[in-house]
Amino acid sequence: MVIACRSLRNISRRLPTPPDGRLTAAFTESQPTAILMNPPFSATGGRVAKHSAHYGARHIESALRRLQQGGRLVAIAGEGLSFHRSAFSEWWQRIASAYNVRANLHLNGNEYGKYGTTFDLQILVIDKTGQTPGNNWKEQLEKIVWRDAESIEDAWSALSDIADRPGTTRASAARGDARPRANPRSTLR
Repeated sequence: MVIACRSLRNISRRLPTPPDGRLTAAFTESQPTAILMNPPFSATGGRVAKHSAHYGARHIESALRRLQQGGRLVAIAGEGLSFHRSAFSEWWQRIASAYNVRANLHLNGNEYGKYGTTFDLQILVIDKTGQTPGNNWKEQLEKIVWRDAESIEDAWSALSDIADRPGTTRASAARGDARPRANPRSTLR
């Protein structure tokens, strides 16, 4: 975000308050291999009159456009981005046709309420490695880890099967290198 703020400041000659994450991709030249994000659940810092999960979805799309080919996005998003929400069915189908959606787990907010918030959330994992496998949405859903996680430990367990990015080795992922590498000992999931 610092890069975006500097770029915006150079353009407008003043520090924007607050920077609008939906526009970050337009003002940065970096292409990360991995993005961990917590987009807005339903608002944009007081800039709108009506709350909507579409704001978080726009942040995610912006980040996916910026992500390097072969990279991975992990987002902690509002429950509005659940597959169970019909309002986002078309959005998810569009995302799955362009990116490999690996997971969409629901976690009850009571799981971490002692930290000050109890909003339910979705844990999203999306790889920029081509479309989600499958010839249609129903087949694609069968390839995605999506369910309710009973606890943080349950979510961790569910995500462990997709921890490795297809086409990368653990060593290349640790270096931040998302370019595909041949590794006969790794199993592509």
